[in-house]
Amino acid sequence: MRKLYSGAALSLLALQGVPGVTAAQSEAEAFAIEEVVVTAQKRSENLQKVPISIYALTGDTIEKAGITDVYDMATFAPSFTTDNVGPADPTFTIRGIGSNDRGAGSDRSVVVFLDDVYIGRSSGTVFELYDIERVEVLRGPQGTLSGRNVVGGAINIITKTPTEEFTARAEATLGNFNLRQAKGSVSGALTENVAAGFSFTSRDRDGYYTYKPTGRDIDGVNSTNIRSKLAIKANDNLNIVLSADASRFRQDGISRKPYPVGSFLTDTLGFTPDPDPWVIESERPGYAEIDLWGLSARADWTTDIGVVTSITGFRHVHANSGQNSIGLPEGYFRSFYFADENSDFFSQELRLSSLPENDQFSWVFGVYYLNESVNRLEGYDRDLLGATSNPIYDEDHTTESISGFGQITYKLTEKLNITAGARYTHDKKSMDNSLRDGSNGTSTNGLAPGLAPFDISVSETFSSFTPKLTIDFSPTEDVLLYATVSKGFKSGGFQGLAPNGVAAQLPFRPEVAWNYEIGTKTRWMDNRLQVNLAGFYMDYTDLQISNRILTIPGDEASALRVLTNASDAEIKGIEAEILATPVRGLTLSGSYTYLDTEVVNFILGTDGTDLSGNRLAKSPKHAYTLSGTYVVDLEEDSDLTFYVSYAYRGNMYFFIENRPGGLESSYGLLNARATYRKDNWSLSVWGRNITDELYRTSAVVVGNTTSFSDFGDPATYGVTLGYDF
Repeated sequence: MRKLYSGAALSLLALQGVPGVTAAQSEAEAFAIEEVVVTAQKRSENLQKVPISIYALTGDTIEKAGITDVYDMATFAPSFTTDNVGPADPTFTIRGIGSNDRGAGSDRSVVVFLDDVYIGRSSGTVFELYDIERVEVLRGPQGTLSGRNVVGGAINIITKTPTEEFTARAEATLGNFNLRQAKGSVSGALTENVAAGFSFTSRDRDGYYTYKPTGRDIDGVNSTNIRSKLAIKANDNLNIVLSADASRFRQDGISRKPYPVGSFLTDTLGFTPDPDPWVIESERPGYAEIDLWGLSARADWTTDIGVVTSITGFRHVHANSGQNSIGLPEGYFRSFYFADENSDFFSQELRLSSLPENDQFSWVFGVYYLNESVNRLEGYDRDLLGATSNPIYDEDHTTESISGFGQITYKLTEKLNITAGARYTHDKKSMDNSLRDGSNGTSTNGLAPGLAPFDISVSETFSSFTPKLTIDFSPTEDVLLYATVSKGFKSGGFQGLAPNGVAAQLPFRPEVAWNYEIGTKTRWMDNRLQVNLAGFYMDYTDLQISNRILTIPGDEASALRVLTNASDAEIKGIEAEILATPVRGLTLSGSYTYLDTEVVNFILGTDGTDLSGNRLAKSPKHAYTLSGTYVVDLEEDSDLTFYVSYAYRGNMYFFIENRPGGLESSYGLLNARATYRKDNWSLSVWGRNITDELYRTSAVVVGNTTSFSDFGDPATYGVTLGYDF
């Protein structure tokens, strides 16, 4: 921010001798809202000129807000919600569309990309956001340029590219729950045409929960992340960026908590849980261990006909986790879920884009290839009042996907553009899956009620054509109006936790969405007020839904979550964003989302329950975020920055069944940060969830009212000391 003010002062001096430039004009230009450059359409563009609903967070905002990972992003993008089913399986939902199925044969509805490299498994997103250029949240189907399985939306994480100018930063943080954190980054030239960058983070904290059987803290976290990048300017027309990253994550003591206490536990089991949500009584605490790494190479070659871009990526993830799904003590009901997964992804994208100076036409054409391999061993260790079972699934799944895509924007007039694009995707999926008794016949309840052993091999192909048409009109330089129609596609697949061989061989169908959207992006008051609005209607066919079923009607011990196709779903909504710089040093921002979601004609095949008219999971009708930053100039080379944010989420259901126990009441999270900077030093005091709001991040519902839940972080606070070299 000091650099911004210094630059403004120099500009004012320079403009004193320019005829026709007044002091008021200079003041307005100096404190105008900064432009944000995004690459949502595979080229660098001003966010306000892109006819897509995008929520962008810069690296500076990420730092001020204390956002540590993708999971934290939900605090700032109202139409984006997260569900921490477990650290190894975070799930993401945009505009009410997401997927919490964890099987090897299913895909995400919201996909994360790291520097344009596809991350197919949710466990592959468990890394920290540091040394980040920006994060782009693309809302709604992105089937043309982003590709397969972005039917709900896409999250693009863009890391900083090394520059020749030497920069370095280090910081250390101490906080409650014995938080100890260190971060560092360095970037600079190695030779005349080669620049390198390196960054790392290390975080360690004690647990939020108390484990009642021993009295010790559990749920502690230890993580380490490193990333290196090499930027090579081979010649005036060829730039190459090589990247490597690795992350290690460990968490102990993971367990769900019966909350609120419902009649099922007392009437059926005769047990009343401890009412304190931060006291865990489960007979066995859980764990999560995630190791991931990735490599990527990007080359941009400028030719006479266009820019040729090649992006090659490989990512590996190993996730091993276990969690007590019920959270009850020894002797009542144990349902310990465990999973050990290895996944590998290789992707290659080649595209040709028009030259930046091509004003009449702008276009991009490309091909994309993905090879994905997932091996997942998962199952349950269950004991219901002495009735034990230990079903174990061994899933070996491969996907080979190839697609071709193109998009053209034609300038009909100086103010009117039309954009047309399409993508054709062809997926081939193969699955080897088996179900066996992990107890080797010693369990008292057989394999499990309603389950039958199997060993099957299946394969299937899924294809889709996903077009897009957009018209945008700019009546003035500061106003953009757009209307768009687009189609999204999420591939079909195979059940992971199938109850028998017949269900394991039956593929679920692809999910298809049509999005109809109108929007406007505007700047006012000499670029000191920005207002963006979008209204949308989405029509979903064969929506893939994770349902809790009883393989034996009336027997809660036979509960299983399976993925099925709902008939249809409709989503209507409004998104609004406001950004303002009313006075010197003050920046205010706000965003709001209204969602009206409805399931259409969906009856559960297991018990005939009619879910038609229900709300989609994790889709609050109202959500908003407010934030403000105020910078006070002190003596030379020093300033004081105050930052505060409040994020509100209306009530929502965790699952499509809409049971009372799965309804989370509305809540709001208050965060704040104060930073003093002097020369190269900075000292920050911060707090998150300052009011210590209690809210659930996931829940498994038994009966109608009893739920077994995970909770969001309690109030945390600390101090951070930083130094810029």
